[in-house]
Amino acid sequence: MIQIRYIRLLHLFLCFFIPVAGFAQNKNEVDSLLRLLDKYTREDTTRVRVLSQLCWKNRNNDFVAAIGFGKQAYEMAERIKDYKGMSESQNFMGVVYRNMGDYVEATKSFFEALKVAEQHQVAIQIAYSNNNIGDILKTQKKFEEALPYAQKALELFSQLNDERGMGYAYVRLGEIYQSLAQYDLAINNLRKSLEIRLKLDDKSTLITSYNRIGTVHSFKKEYDQALEYYKKGLDLSEALDDKRAIAGCLDNIAWVYIRLGNFALAQEYALKSLQTAQEIKAKVDEKNAYLTLSKLYEGQAQYLISYDYYKKYVQLNDSIDNIEKATQLAKMQAIYDTKKKEQENNLLRKEKELTQREAAEKDFIIVFVTIAFLLTLAAIYLVFRSKQKNARLAVQIARENEALMQLGKNVNILSGEWETSVQHITQTIAEILQIERVSIWKLETIPTLRIECYHLHLLSDANYQDTSDLVLYAKDYTAYFETLVDQQALIVADDALKHPATTAFTTGYLIPLQIKSMLDVPFFTETGIWGVICCEATLRKKHWHNHEIAFVKSASDILTIAHQSSQRKIAEAKLQEQNTLLESQKTQLEAQRDKVYLLHNTINRKKLKLEKNFEILSELAKNDAIVNGEWQKISLLVTQAIVKALQVAVCQMWYYNFKEDTFYCIGQNTHQFDHPFPPKPLPTIDMPIFGEALQIKEMVKIEDAHQFSEMAAHNHYFGGWLHFQNLIIYPVLLSENQKGLLVCFDNKPYNYELEDIAFLKSMHDEIVIAYQGYRRKQAQARLQKQNEEITSSINYARRIQTAFLPLAQDIAEAVPDFFILYQPRDIVSGDFYWCEQKAGKTILAAADCTGHGVPGAFMSM
Repeated sequence: MIQIRYIRLLHLFLCFFIPVAGFAQNKNEVDSLLRLLDKYTREDTTRVRVLSQLCWKNRNNDFVAAIGFGKQAYEMAERIKDYKGMSESQNFMGVVYRNMGDYVEATKSFFEALKVAEQHQVAIQIAYSNNNIGDILKTQKKFEEALPYAQKALELFSQLNDERGMGYAYVRLGEIYQSLAQYDLAINNLRKSLEIRLKLDDKSTLITSYNRIGTVHSFKKEYDQALEYYKKGLDLSEALDDKRAIAGCLDNIAWVYIRLGNFALAQEYALKSLQTAQEIKAKVDEKNAYLTLSKLYEGQAQYLISYDYYKKYVQLNDSIDNIEKATQLAKMQAIYDTKKKEQENNLLRKEKELTQREAAEKDFIIVFVTIAFLLTLAAIYLVFRSKQKNARLAVQIARENEALMQLGKNVNILSGEWETSVQHITQTIAEILQIERVSIWKLETIPTLRIECYHLHLLSDANYQDTSDLVLYAKDYTAYFETLVDQQALIVADDALKHPATTAFTTGYLIPLQIKSMLDVPFFTETGIWGVICCEATLRKKHWHNHEIAFVKSASDILTIAHQSSQRKIAEAKLQEQNTLLESQKTQLEAQRDKVYLLHNTINRKKLKLEKNFEILSELAKNDAIVNGEWQKISLLVTQAIVKALQVAVCQMWYYNFKEDTFYCIGQNTHQFDHPFPPKPLPTIDMPIFGEALQIKEMVKIEDAHQFSEMAAHNHYFGGWLHFQNLIIYPVLLSENQKGLLVCFDNKPYNYELEDIAFLKSMHDEIVIAYQGYRRKQAQARLQKQNEEITSSINYARRIQTAFLPLAQDIAEAVPDFFILYQPRDIVSGDFYWCEQKAGKTILAAADCTGHGVPGAFMSM
């Protein structure tokens, strides 16, 4: 008995050296529960429920207090055999751990709750445990494993006729089926949840159901149904004045309209979402709205506006990442504080028990005063050692937190400098944990599953770079890859040679590199596991403390951020490159468009000019003067056509007289003047440019004609007009000795185009044709005159020939019955008939000449 009291007294004495912490709450509900807890000190199910509710009410705002109340509730429920309270408190603590991001502890709590509930047939807690396990597995993307637990939860809630629980279970099943891309099953379960919540009139949960159903319809590309449910969620959110829910619903609707190609409505809803998010300072919703607007303008090929919104999205996302990183650090500190608070609560409870027994133990104090004195000295020593240890631990944790904060603010990490970030993170881990080897391994799946050493940092040699031979294949290390890849779990191996996941490395990896302990933490990207951070202690074994594990996990999160930043930087560079290319293409297209437009205008103008010229030529070709070769009218017609087609001020036609070596103007027309000036004969010596044009037989153009010396010297030949700015001389070659010029004047700069030159060539051809007609007409006139003279001579010869032929009465005397058929082929004939009487006889003859006409007549004579 004395020994027992001695032990109790020792326990009581040692408890005086352990600090006690209190809790402070701000919310009214928590304060009410705390007051109830102080008043109701009896250990029974009521006190267990109060402690459990304190755990639940603090699940989002004070993790340390929540876990402390949950532990007290569980231990008290265990003492009084309140199995429902044990299971409920474990479920509540699991939710707290899940909110802290500690999925390992959350999973342990949920499975412990399930174990207690199943052993003692607490049906409602079996249902909630299964639902929570399904949720934590879903959160870790283990959808196939989560499905049977969610199905079991639904079955149990149905048996209990717990409609609220059934609503949660149907939502959980819908989320899992959605993640498995089994959209019909997802919609079926979500609609059942909706029916229950409509029945219960639980408006806050109805918004979630509407949005979840709309999302699944959107995944199925059933956009009309998606809009229907999103708009129901929006209406209910507005009725409840839930600004956060309103912003989310508006953003969901905008995305649907983007997929439908209705960019006007998409813009309307996206801008409303952005405005609502900014009003309530909801950074996540504001970030989502920026991304939606970026995608909206990208879909409309308005890449500059899209890029501006994407930059705002990136800037806000970086800000949120920093906030989330600070939150993660706070959660790490909360985990540490939770462990510490748990110890303090245990000591507080023991101190309270000892205080209650203090009165009964007073009689033994004197007996053990000597022993107490010795124990006091021992306790002082232990406390001193404990404080030293705690101080070192606090310093180490502070160093770790400071290192994480510095990494979180590192410019290279935030700006996407991937290689530099990897080096900096591995170096920081090695220096903070004081371990020799820290490496980054990249997971590869093609052609075989393996990890390759991407970067290795040695504490003793920071410049070490050779990692070419460090490749580990899944076929050789099955247990390691199952833990890391399949389970996505940490590998904490204080003794790497004996740990199940790392023992296979012994011969080929651990012993050659003298590695004793390993801590491997996977890190993730949007597509899953990217790789693993491997921390390795050499020469001697190392125990990996919880704060060290938490430090490396946080470092892995920062590595994920660095990878995201690098990918974002690459994407931004590609986007900038694309923008530059698009701007270049836009400039080229605009230049080509301008060229095409200019060419189109030029073609139209040339077409109109050609049509006009063709019309003038057609009219000129049909003119009687051209057809009949009326040379006196041709010069006026040609110069008139040229003035009309080329719109020049003056056009003249000059004839060159070879004998006099002088040019004579034989026709002119003007465009701007009522009275053409009278041209004068122009000797070639005074205007050699005219003679040169005839000699080279090519067109001559003169700009600024009034500055041309020959023109200035012989201005009087042009009526005193010196204001003409250009002159064109086109030679007209009628024959070797018949030549002339077409001369055009204008008083403005004139750009003679190919169509103009072609028209002058056509005019030249018309002049040649008309001249040939004129010459032909002259020749015909001469021939006609000659024919008339010859015909007159032949007619006279016919009279002579007729005089030589015998008379009809002479033939009638000899031959009473006769006729004469004499028809010369031409006017005169070589054939003839003859009648002559000789010696009483009549001689008749009909002669046929070998010739006809005049030659035959000559022969007959």
